[in-house]
Amino acid sequence: MVEKVAGAIVFLFLIGSIAGCGGVVDRNTEAVQKLDNTSEPKESISHVDPIISIQPEAEPVGSALEISEKHIIDHALPEYTFVLYGQEREYIHSAYKIAIFKSGQQKPLQELIFEPTETMDSAHLGFIVEDMNFDGYNDIRIQANLPAAPNIPYYCWLWEAASSRFVPSEELEAITSPEFDPKHQEITTFGRSSSVEHFWETYKYIGGLPTLIYRKDERIDPSEDTVYTEIHELVNGDYKLTKTIEEPWEGE
Repeated sequence: MVEKVAGAIVFLFLIGSIAGCGGVVDRNTEAVQKLDNTSEPKESISHVDPIISIQPEAEPVGSALEISEKHIIDHALPEYTFVLYGQEREYIHSAYKIAIFKSGQQKPLQELIFEPTETMDSAHLGFIVEDMNFDGYNDIRIQANLPAAPNIPYYCWLWEAASSRFVPSEELEAITSPEFDPKHQEITTFGRSSSVEHFWETYKYIGGLPTLIYRKDERIDPSEDTVYTEIHELVNGDYKLTKTIEEPWEGE
């Protein structure tokens, strides 16, 4: 009898212990859950900056441009029509072909095709007709591009009377911003090598080619308030330094 009572007491003690332990676990779990529920949500910070892709604006497409001009090559020849084909844009215009027609003819006598040019001249696209080799026939040139300096290059063609065609002149194309003086039969030009370096050149036709006969180079040295000048000339077939000059610079 005593053994049965003792066993019952032990059984009840174990049941209570298990129930008590279960209650402790439940409270701890509830406390943890409450802590998690009351926590502020954490801000997610990304250290990877978004990639912004900037696409360059497309080159604006200009409208087709066609300019027709009539000129005399020589008074003994009929009038010629020059048709310039290019593109008209807001500021800078271009040409890529010149078609040449003899008066009264529908088929072009000649077509000159070249790399697209750049010019601000919307009226003529930089096209000029004048005698560039002083042989009595008018020749043609067209502005090639727009450099930062005043040294403007041109595509040049000379009239060849024997073939009644315009032929390109690489020698003239090497001379930037040319000015043609028919009275003295000279070609002069002014150019700039840098903001403090300038040059003046004079050419004459020798052996059928434009030949440099005079060049003046001017270099300004602001730190010394001095202008240094060198003059080269063609003397008896030799191109050489003929004079050097140093003078005060009266600039800013």
